Amino acid sequence: MKKFILILLVLFLITSCGENTGTDNNADNLPQDNNTALEVQEEQQLAEEIKIMPNVPENLDLNGYKFRLIYERSDNYDWATKGIEAEEETGDPINDAAYIRNAYVTEKYNFELIGIHYQVYNLPATTIRRFIQAGADDFDAVILRTGEAPSVITTGGFVDLDNLPHIDFEKPWWDGNIMDQFSIGGKKFAAFGDFIITANDAIRILMFNKEMHRDLGLDDLYSLVKEGKWTIDKFYDVSKDAALDLNGDGVMDTRDRYGILIQRGSLVCYMFGAGESTTAKNADDLPFVSIGNERSLHVLQKIHEVFNTPNLAIYDADFPNTWADLQVAFENNQGLFFAEVLQLAERMRATDTDFGVLPFPKFDENQVNYYAFADCRCLNSIYIPVTNNNLVETGQILEILSAESYYTVRPAYYEKSLTGKFMRDDESAEMLDIILANKVISLDETFNWGMLSAVSGALTAAGPDFVSVIERNLGRVENAIQRAVDSIQDLN
Repeated sequence: MKKFILILLVLFLITSCGENTGTDNNADNLPQDNNTALEVQEEQQLAEEIKIMPNVPENLDLNGYKFRLIYERSDNYDWATKGIEAEEETGDPINDAAYIRNAYVTEKYNFELIGIHYQVYNLPATTIRRFIQAGADDFDAVILRTGEAPSVITTGGFVDLDNLPHIDFEKPWWDGNIMDQFSIGGKKFAAFGDFIITANDAIRILMFNKEMHRDLGLDDLYSLVKEGKWTIDKFYDVSKDAALDLNGDGVMDTRDRYGILIQRGSLVCYMFGAGESTTAKNADDLPFVSIGNERSLHVLQKIHEVFNTPNLAIYDADFPNTWADLQVAFENNQGLFFAEVLQLAERMRATDTDFGVLPFPKFDENQVNYYAFADCRCLNSIYIPVTNNNLVETGQILEILSAESYYTVRPAYYEKSLTGKFMRDDESAEMLDIILANKVISLDETFNWGMLSAVSGALTAAGPDFVSVIERNLGRVENAIQRAVDSIQDLN
């Protein structure tokens, strides 16, 4: 991470981007120090050697091309897409990094970035389909929640990104891991990368209340994670005794304290954290129902047993304002653990609650990695409509924006925002590295095939028979998968 900051500082010397002094961009604007002209030249040469360049011609001139991007933008809610446009520098790290990036690349490559702003929560697929079905070339690209995309994908509305010129998905500014998970039959319709770095806000994390942790005299949770010993059993051991009837009325309710505060739908995060999913893909990159083997059944049974421990957990549905009240309860020291999205860390900045961040636990110590589930209802990605008649320019500009974001917006998001402003300790920053290293999505959730929702419901049911739940839904889910696969394979 520190390397990104070093590179960024050197890049400022190259581009003369920085505080606006009202003077021309010339040598007088460089930092006034004792460096000789030779030293400055050496720094510039070093930066060029370090910097990985986008997959476009070195002297590319886009002749003022107007790149039109439709996305959610609003100051009225937390989930508006950030880091895309910036009118001026404001002191906010992500905004300022976007401003510097845009000023640099639009001048260097001679194009305009034109945002088409959608002002409501969750830009719907119906809006995008309406544009595409009308054959209107109104935008070059769209940033959309992944859960909204399948109805456009299966009706042929988006371009297979492997057909997009100049995109090099092997470069570090693209998230190849997530893109491979999202592809079907070798076709990629969604791009994930540093141009929309705040999409990582959709990743589910496990927060813990450090004041409660100290009061209960619990083990060092960070050490457990680093030693590979943070398992579901250990999670149960440290949370089972946290419950307390705070008002002494003999009734455990929303006014009392629990081991964990959780949304009912988030129970599946423990399944993903344990290395299981409801679907997988075969050697031909085609999805199939994978849940039902012996290990997955053990995982589901273990999660159910843990969360059926009396008074261990309280759910969002138990509160009048559901998920919003869960956050208030966590801030009021009413829960040792709180399972939520990473974006909550930003919201928590306005509070005095001392919290730490952890990955979801492994199933057991034999499991190699920790896994972090990215929620499709919150996760943004980039799509190209089939009405786009300028695929060469679109590919070039997305590659350029993503490449420059790797050196500007990415460090602003990680070092200056997540770890610099939102995390409360250095150990949480280490945990974020572990969390973000192994992100997983669910095609089942994204395409709404139904097995994940069936399993999720069973996890909160009394005495579920997971084998019966899976068998009862298997045929319906397999048919839904086959319809999606057939639709995608029939596309040109």
